Amino acid sequence: MTLLEDLLGRRGISADSFRKASAFVGAAYAGTVRRMLIAPAVTARTGGDTVHLAFTLSAGEYATTVCREFMKADPLQMI
Repeated sequence: MTLLEDLLGRRGISADSFRKASAFVGAAYAGTVRRMLIAPAVTARTGGDTVHLAFTLSAGEYATTVCREFMKADPLQMI
């Protein structure tokens, strides 16, 4: 039994719970489990008002998630 299965089991959540939730919302759940935390090695290069980020992600991880962390600021400062 994996740690995830153990944690879900202690809370009464089974594979059938996911099937029921999928049927309820009308969406298919293919069983893909994604990590909640990604920590890519990011290198940044700046020039004038431009920032170039370089990093590698695994399947199912999104660049927008990483870039958003670098762009966190008051929206008016981003103009």
